[in-house]
Amino acid sequence: MKARTPNLGELLDRAMLVNTQAEADDCFAAVCLFLEPHHPYLAADQITKLALENIGYWAAYSPRGTRARVEPFYGCEHPTFGSIAEYGEPTHADVLVAGMRLMNARSDAERAAVRASTRAELAARKATT
Repeated sequence: MKARTPNLGELLDRAMLVNTQAEADDCFAAVCLFLEPHHPYLAADQITKLALENIGYWAAYSPRGTRARVEPFYGCEHPTFGSIAEYGEPTHADVLVAGMRLMNARSDAERAAVRASTRAELAARKATT
C-alpha cells in the first residue's frame, strides 16, 4: 500500500516545529517538492520564493513565539508584515486594516504598495517603543 503524501498544510505545520537548521532544511525541501508539480510553470527560484512566502505566512497563524523562532531558520518573513524581528508583531487592528486594504487592491502594484505602507507603519511604531 502506497504511503499517503502529506498535504501543504501538514508540511507547513511540520515546518513550524523545527528546532534545528537541519530539520528546517529538510522541511523546506519537502515544501518545495510539494509545490513543484502544482506550479510546473515556475522556475526553481520562483518555487523557492513561493515556499518561503508560504512558510512566512503560515508562521503568523502559529502559536505565539513560533514566528520569531522559525523565521531565522528559513530566512523567511510574512509576505505583508515582514520579519517579526525587523517590524515587530502586528496588532489585530493592523491585520484587519492590511487585509481590507489588500482586498481592495486591484493590481500587483497596489498590493505591493499596501505591503510597503503596512511595513512602514509597523517600523514607525516599533521605533517609538
